[in-house]
Amino acid sequence: MTGLYEWNPVPHRLAIHCPMCRNLAEFEFATFRRIERREHIAYFKANKAFDYRQYIDGCGHKWHAALYYPGLHGPLQSGIHDLPDGYEPQFWAQSHYWRSSPGSGMGSVRCSACHFRSKHRLNWPDDLYFLMSYRGHNLWAYDRDSAMALRNFIDSETRSVHQDGYSRFLLHIPSVFKHHKAREPLVKALDKKLCSK
Repeated sequence: MTGLYEWNPVPHRLAIHCPMCRNLAEFEFATFRRIERREHIAYFKANKAFDYRQYIDGCGHKWHAALYYPGLHGPLQSGIHDLPDGYEPQFWAQSHYWRSSPGSGMGSVRCSACHFRSKHRLNWPDDLYFLMSYRGHNLWAYDRDSAMALRNFIDSETRSVHQDGYSRFLLHIPSVFKHHKAREPLVKALDKKLCSK
């Protein structure tokens, strides 16, 4: 399914299936920073907290980036103190728009059930924990809170999209999920996911 629903801004953290045990786990996107000077490449290659990447822009020019995994190493501000000049932690971008960001889909996964922690490339939307299929279309929520907002929206007679922080997300729910016949199976599927741990 294409449209505005699929292109909503994706939050920095998502609820996904753990790649090891399939329980609920947290995925956090890697943050990235363009490496401006060639002499700084060696630092980012040598530091195990970073992944070095080389990209090619639309004009064919190569550029370099460092990816950092806050889900594995904690906030950059508290974990790394020897960054080269010009790479202050506050200037690292969070990959909210993961489809167009360098390192698209790269992040970390942490599972509290089996204690698995690792770098992970997100397989969108199949990895999402709150993913349901209805009549050949995928409906998803990003995390437990957005799943609860979605459940309340689907179950409601008034279908108000004005829920704190979720208006834009709910506004673009495709009409196939809003039909009266869809209400019971979708609410049941969401309740099952919300009750599991």
